[in-house]
Amino acid sequence: MSLWERFLRITYKAAASPSLKRYQNKSIESVLQKSTSIIDTDIQVEIKNHILKSITKDGGFADRGGKSDIYYSLFGCLIAEALSVKEIFPHLKDYVKKVVTENSLSGIHLYCGSILYAKLHGFDSTTDRLRKKVEIELLSKEGGSSEYNYFIGLLTLYYLQDYRFILKLKKRIKGFRTERETTCSLTAAEAMINGALGKNTTDSEIKLKAFYRGNGGFVALQKAPIADLLSTAVALYALRFIDSDLTNIKPECLTFVDGHYLNGGFRATPLDFDIDVEYTFYGLLTLGVLSE
Repeated sequence: MSLWERFLRITYKAAASPSLKRYQNKSIESVLQKSTSIIDTDIQVEIKNHILKSITKDGGFADRGGKSDIYYSLFGCLIAEALSVKEIFPHLKDYVKKVVTENSLSGIHLYCGSILYAKLHGFDSTTDRLRKKVEIELLSKEGGSSEYNYFIGLLTLYYLQDYRFILKLKKRIKGFRTERETTCSLTAAEAMINGALGKNTTDSEIKLKAFYRGNGGFVALQKAPIADLLSTAVALYALRFIDSDLTNIKPECLTFVDGHYLNGGFRATPLDFDIDVEYTFYGLLTLGVLSE
């Protein structure tokens, strides 16, 4: 990186810092780490063993079909960091480098691969190439302008330290459609985007809390029959991100997430007996939010 590029990065980071500080103090890594304070040692050992069993011969984390997947590998990496499962990282680094250099990634796989590469390999020519691809993706029609795409896009840009484009994307985000039925996850993304960009979050908080069902869980859709762990995790994380008071629902939420633990991992609902890395991430994220 040239001196001029370094100067521009520092300049844009300074301009973006008021928004970024909101994220830095409540990062996913920080919240996941806090989950260990309320999980006893035996359970942590079980989860670590589950994580180790989820690694494939390629060095990545397995999806539900047992194949290496860059999407699942991001969840696995974050969990391994929080629980200090250090032995997985040399092979994971090799897997990530192979995937991002040999495959033409797009969509969620591009975002996950970019985040993982920046976390594990730092900044080099490959990081710059990924950054440019992410920028193009976010500006393309295929990339879309939904709450989710903006959220995952901003998150990826943060890890890539692409502060110039964060400011550019901030100007593009004018608001979100309200006439259609939305999901809990998209509402959580909207709340976090507004919070990260310093916008008013009152309406987002009200809409997000409407998905709560009084039993410690949040539903994916207003008409969904039961609450699920994914919706609960993202809702609680978003509410914490925008400084919503969770005191009244914390005991119920702790009971809810505890009921989703099974043999070293977490599952989507109590009716689901399959555990995987993704839902284990959601379980730990929920516990991290509720640990304070």
